[in-house]
Amino acid sequence: GYVLAYFDDPKGRLLIDAQAYATKRGLKVKCITYVMPPEGVKWVRPTTVAEFVGLIKHADAVFTASYHGLLFSLYYQRQVYFYNRAHKSRMSYLAHRLGIEGFCADQIMQDNSINYTQINAQIATFRLESIRCLKQLLEES
Repeated sequence: GYVLAYFDDPKGRLLIDAQAYATKRGLKVKCITYVMPPEGVKWVRPTTVAEFVGLIKHADAVFTASYHGLLFSLYYQRQVYFYNRAHKSRMSYLAHRLGIEGFCADQIMQDNSINYTQINAQIATFRLESIRCLKQLLEES
């Protein structure tokens, strides 16, 4: 079992929070980042897309400051905590749309699990709306 930390937030809280979460649950921390992580954190550098996605898919929880880290965590139904590092509007909009604002560590971090029955239904609706929009754009061109 491990917690995956993907990127870090500007305040450096992501790795601290990931380590605290992991310690409380007896898990290890793996980190995908461009800087050396602190002692006790395993630095992983995936070299393929499959390896990258597999790290998210098999994690007990994901702490991420990446929009794509958030998306893949939701896709694989991982417990996820996200931090706004860049493109705040994308992450904020998605969190609001799916009702997971409480899992944004910039706000108040919730210690309960994400309800993926509810989230998956919302993602399915969001996906249908996107497909409908794309079809309409293609028909107009």
